[in-house]
Amino acid sequence: MEVAGGRSLVARFLLVCMSALQVLHVLCSRASATAAIDRSVTWSWEFVLDPLFPAMFGQSCNMYTNVTTHNPQLLVYAGYRAVPAAPSNDLFRYDFVTKEIVSIVQFASPGGSIPWKRSGAAAILNENKTALMVFGGSQVPAEALDDTWELDLQTFVWTEYTAGVGRGPSRRYGASVVYVPSLSCALLFAGTFWLEKIFHNDLWCYSFQTHTWKEIRPKSEDVPAGRFGHTATFYDGHMYMYGGSQPNMWYDDLWVFDPTRTTWGKILVLTPPARDHMASTVIDSHWVVIGGGRNSSDTIEVWRWPISPSAHLGNWEQVQMQGVKLAGRMDICVVNLAVNSSVFMLGGYSYEEKGPLHDFITFDYGPFKDI
Repeated sequence: MEVAGGRSLVARFLLVCMSALQVLHVLCSRASATAAIDRSVTWSWEFVLDPLFPAMFGQSCNMYTNVTTHNPQLLVYAGYRAVPAAPSNDLFRYDFVTKEIVSIVQFASPGGSIPWKRSGAAAILNENKTALMVFGGSQVPAEALDDTWELDLQTFVWTEYTAGVGRGPSRRYGASVVYVPSLSCALLFAGTFWLEKIFHNDLWCYSFQTHTWKEIRPKSEDVPAGRFGHTATFYDGHMYMYGGSQPNMWYDDLWVFDPTRTTWGKILVLTPPARDHMASTVIDSHWVVIGGGRNSSDTIEVWRWPISPSAHLGNWEQVQMQGVKLAGRMDICVVNLAVNSSVFMLGGYSYEEKGPLHDFITFDYGPFKDI
């Protein structure tokens, strides 16, 4: 027998049963949430003492390889600087082998310019890590941009590919972006135009080949609420998204998006406390979330979750960090230097320290390997 929408009654009944079991699993887990401490790993914070980056938050960080030296590089773009107290469009490169930081001279394509100063932009490398795409961001508090740029990482020449109204994402900052190999594009999700009280939950795909955007409309009825300041990662053919906020509302929900089926699914497990503006990376088949904040407070907590699809009923567990004592922080950026089994964390804003940070911090995850 078929019902409206084409689902059989048996299939719908099984779906309801599975959802009920997941809810029961979460309720039971929350009852013992105080025991959710991961004691199987020991990570220790350490300062990278030299050099010091400018104090900043809301910057983008990406990893690539220098074509001349073949050394791994950290590419840091834009962000809100402490001095002067304003957004920037600076571009820095840190060499993990020589330990040198270089301020890169940027060039405009013929007849063009370089991007305007901003923070909170979405920025990601193409699959070959030869170009950086930057979209949107904020120039002044609550304002937002809708421009699209690409930076050639060999020549450091910027080219603008802004789509125009209706042909690309609208103005926003605080969006997430991941690269999806199966679609050959960068997948942008959500973000806000705070001045207009707009909180998006749309999906857009940017092609580095055609330099164009295409909106992806999910087929699933259940989709995440609009938000910004969330975190996302791409793993094993799926995009995972956690947290974020709207005015006076912080989220602790965990979602997975299947780009092949264009469907969202909510994963009902015990998650870290609701927060926004955290950073994340993947270590040893676990999604690791660092920092974040809510309601004028922040944290330096580290949580990890078994991201493998076969382990989706596993709860998040807090990692007990050792080493130097750090203030809480949000709007940080994190990169994973897999060849050294090390995670590096840069900058951020700290309510405890009352401003932007210039901290460059690392922890070694030892025998675990990045996937």
